[in-house]
Amino acid sequence: MNGSCGSARIAGGWLFVAILLSSLVGCERQTETPPRETGGAQQVSQQQQQPPGTPQQPSGQPGRSPAGAPVPMLVPVEELTSRLNESNLRVLDARDVEAYAAGHIPGAVWVETDQWKEQSLAENGLRDATFWAEHVGQLGIDATTNVVVYSQNPTDAARVWWTLKYVGVPNVALLDGGWTAWQQAGGAASTDETEIAARSFTPSFQTDRLTQIGDLKQSLKADDVVVIDARSIGEFSGTSGPGTRQGRIPGATHIEWTEFLDADNRFKSPAEIQAILAEKGVTGDKTVVTHCQSGGRAALDAFALELAGIKNVRNYYCGWSEWSKDEAAPVEKPSDGGATEK
Repeated sequence: MNGSCGSARIAGGWLFVAILLSSLVGCERQTETPPRETGGAQQVSQQQQQPPGTPQQPSGQPGRSPAGAPVPMLVPVEELTSRLNESNLRVLDARDVEAYAAGHIPGAVWVETDQWKEQSLAENGLRDATFWAEHVGQLGIDATTNVVVYSQNPTDAARVWWTLKYVGVPNVALLDGGWTAWQQAGGAASTDETEIAARSFTPSFQTDRLTQIGDLKQSLKADDVVVIDARSIGEFSGTSGPGTRQGRIPGATHIEWTEFLDADNRFKSPAEIQAILAEKGVTGDKTVVTHCQSGGRAALDAFALELAGIKNVRNYYCGWSEWSKDEAAPVEKPSDGGATEK
């Protein structure tokens, strides 16, 4: 044996026993020196020492705890509160910059939702690897990051959720009830701009999440494809709304995005969503394509469908803003008895 632990061999009765015991105790003291606690690990230790039921208010700032498990699709306020200091968590605020500056979840980073929308609707914008590598990476996100998105408007948060999933960030969630739920729960707010280090991000486009106009035209008469229109009833009926032409994609099923939320803008349970889909004849054995005017409401419908367990869900992101301008794309007007224009 090396060092001082058990290095002497002394024969003879009780003296031998006493010296041996003393040597063993000294060895234990040398080898069991506790590790130094720093940063988030020290904070977790302090929290564990507090009495049960003591409310915690993590700062979301430096001194973060180790990386946590992947986030579920829908994160309650209580869970986000308990995980704010995890080192691989990034919280994104999808409200406008003025709202962010007035107060945000501690540690949250502002994401420029309008810029993402504009880029996604541009020609080949959703295939621009350089843009997405830069704009996702500068938020401190890579493929290993847990991301939670919130907003005041649920469709803004859903748009960011869908975009991140599409460009190849696997673990992305929405905060259930958004900023309103956080405030109602008494969550902490910060006016500090969060300083983050950019990460290297390489997009991996999940093309099975996106439908483009050519694909949708070819699948209109397919038995294994369902198109869900997330717009208002007026837009769906062709009596109101923007677009070069008014009406709907032939054969589309109308499920406005608001149907998947309760009065507090929290998502309904998977069972409730499944009941809505069953009433509309939407089943999990088909590919479901959601659309709206320009991607946001369709993203929320897509989120709800995935939350309910539907596997093959695609977003026709360019939606009615593109379809209505294409003279070769058929348009149906239910208000006119279902006549189809071409």
